[in-house]
Amino acid sequence: MALMGIGEFARLSRVSAKALRRYDELGLLPPSRVDPRSGYRWYSAGQLDQARLVAALRQVGVPLAQIKIILDLEPAAAAEQVDAYWAEAEADHAGRRELACYLVDRLNGKRSVMYEVSVREVPARRLLSLLRYVRHDEFPAVAKDFFGRFTRGSVPLLAGIGGAPFTVYHGEVSEDSDGPVEWCRPVPDDVAAELAARFPDLTLRTEPEHEEAFVHLARDPARAPAAQSLIVSETLLAWAVEQHRRPNGSVRQIIVGRPKPPGPGLECDFAIPLAGPDRPGEPPVAPLAGLVSAGPAASGVAEADGADLYFERRGDGPPLLMITGGGGDSAYYSAIADILASDYTVMTYDRRGNSRSALRGAPARISMAEQSADAATVMRACGFESATVFGNSGGATIALDLAATRPQATRTVVAHEPPVPRVLPDADDYLAIYDEIERALQIQGWQAAFTLFQVRIGHMPQDRPELMTALLDPAQVFPPGPVLDVMQRVSSNWEYMMRYEMRSCIDYVPDLDQIADSGVRVVLAAGAESSEPSRRICTVIAGQLGTEFAEFPGGHTAPMEIPQAFAARLRSLLARP
Repeated sequence: MALMGIGEFARLSRVSAKALRRYDELGLLPPSRVDPRSGYRWYSAGQLDQARLVAALRQVGVPLAQIKIILDLEPAAAAEQVDAYWAEAEADHAGRRELACYLVDRLNGKRSVMYEVSVREVPARRLLSLLRYVRHDEFPAVAKDFFGRFTRGSVPLLAGIGGAPFTVYHGEVSEDSDGPVEWCRPVPDDVAAELAARFPDLTLRTEPEHEEAFVHLARDPARAPAAQSLIVSETLLAWAVEQHRRPNGSVRQIIVGRPKPPGPGLECDFAIPLAGPDRPGEPPVAPLAGLVSAGPAASGVAEADGADLYFERRGDGPPLLMITGGGGDSAYYSAIADILASDYTVMTYDRRGNSRSALRGAPARISMAEQSADAATVMRACGFESATVFGNSGGATIALDLAATRPQATRTVVAHEPPVPRVLPDADDYLAIYDEIERALQIQGWQAAFTLFQVRIGHMPQDRPELMTALLDPAQVFPPGPVLDVMQRVSSNWEYMMRYEMRSCIDYVPDLDQIADSGVRVVLAAGAESSEPSRRICTVIAGQLGTEFAEFPGGHTAPMEIPQAFAARLRSLLARP
């Protein structure tokens, strides 16, 4: 059999040599022979038709993975696959056209037809859930697999809207964005533990009783599902603003109308959980969402070396210690602690010298060893010798130190964006910013240094002076109430952070060898929207430890700003061994 080189084959098939090498790597079009010494590819004339078919399918837009399936089929079956692909592509194009028209109307100030919003009570219920980061093309398979586990009556179905399965969109799902998405199935209390054991990859949690605003969608063949989903989501959020109701979670899609009605379009409810009605005089959306908790918490004071540590404890499950970063107040975690308390005993505390954790003596620069000792003291005060530890920012640095120096106090650490720049190969560039802040502290005082810190490290816009006012003089921004109470506590902590905490945290170098030998599971985590230095620090540490890097929704302060989505991601991560 006569063979031709890749250059000649590329000319005759009208497929570039680069594409041919790619198709070979994917198993789409392997050459007839490869020279074992040079790696040069040789093709037969009989492969020309297949190469031209691959090229034509790519021009139509068929994905490579689908082309690989088509090439293995008989011609008639392959033709059916191409026909089905094109029908789906045309439907997708129609949906995009409708979305484009909606966006044109919105940009021109024209209000689209909105849906009728109702409010209902949803009872407390136990849920089996699965959180995954998926893009648009991956979504159907994961959804089908999740809901397929509960078919044929193998899992009892709860009555009413409280028993309806649903999907929570914690982020956008598209070709560019991967959510995350959480699929949820309510289950009866009396069999919840048994079902959780049957499905160990799922998370069992309790969703508390709440109100939700919802829109029911009946099937409408004239509307594309993508356009319906976008318009109804905007309807719900606009309604919440108009009614001065605060969403307390992400938009969810609820499966109703069983059996599934025939025809195109969506038959479901879209809903958002609601927080309690806002009090008169409060803004409808708190400027710093998640700071104030409505849930119950037991509190106490633990006696540490040189300080009395205020702590709070919620829930009654496996112990989870959450350590705050700059600002040092446990209220930073109040909202997320309430959410996680359905599955864990959640412990939070004001770090020493901050808020309600008073020093016994004059303030001095605090060491990381003291911070770790304080964390262990809080665990013991709550009745535990060890716990899973989550830390954000400076709290993540403390968590890493616990893994290195007190492995007996934890078996799992999730360190969310620890500011330890000395692990970077170009650390000097990053440390120069802190040297500049340090000079401002010595020459101009702590407020000037704090302002520089917020601008250079926190990326606070300089044209938004009200943001700095909210941090330094919150009474000028917040009305009387629990948010102001918390912010006034925190505002009194900034000087302590600048003078006694910041540099000892930034100069700390985690002992990665010691952590690797500790036996502690360490997960480095960073936000999808976080700064590049924060993400680099995490990936460098994860790489050196050979451990996991996990992406979370939001940015550096996401545990406070989007507690529902953040808790879902953390719960999913901790559920894995």
